[in-house]
Amino acid sequence: MSTQLEAVIKTFVELYKDTKLVNWDTKLETAIADLLEAAYMAGLFDGEGCVEYTQRFEKKRKDRPRGYLCKIICCEMAMTFEPVMRWFHEKLGFGQFRIVVKSKLAGGKPHHKDQWRWRCSNRDAYKFAKLIIPYARVKREKLQKIITHYDKFSLRYTNDRDVRVHNAVSSHGNYILNE
Repeated sequence: MSTQLEAVIKTFVELYKDTKLVNWDTKLETAIADLLEAAYMAGLFDGEGCVEYTQRFEKKRKDRPRGYLCKIICCEMAMTFEPVMRWFHEKLGFGQFRIVVKSKLAGGKPHHKDQWRWRCSNRDAYKFAKLIIPYARVKREKLQKIITHYDKFSLRYTNDRDVRVHNAVSSHGNYILNE
């Protein structure tokens, strides 16, 4: 191996040794591939995706006319090319993946292509934002708002590490503490 390549790999390991994106117990090539996939996902999402972090009044119950102020937190991406969207969804392992048949919608034309959509919301949006924020450029501000929102809450110990919840939980994560 050339000394120049060794220097690049050493620098790479130093830069990313503390990141949670990479399982450093695996081979270095696998770790680098994981980071490159996360960067590709961020670029794809920057170009084709949408981040929603808003507040609006919504009626939650039909029997009560009063609206409630709700936070809407979600990340969504849509494309007409199915293999890339399916790969994106499978690599992440969370979110909803569906097809929108454009030609059957009101106002749809027969020549419109079907659209594949991936969407995640709330805590899944937080996990997604944490994954791609080091590489995001266009949607960085909104992703940071999602991260800041969920960093205010206590950490819940579940299979999904870094999932934050609105309620305080026990140190074991088995039950919600009464306040």
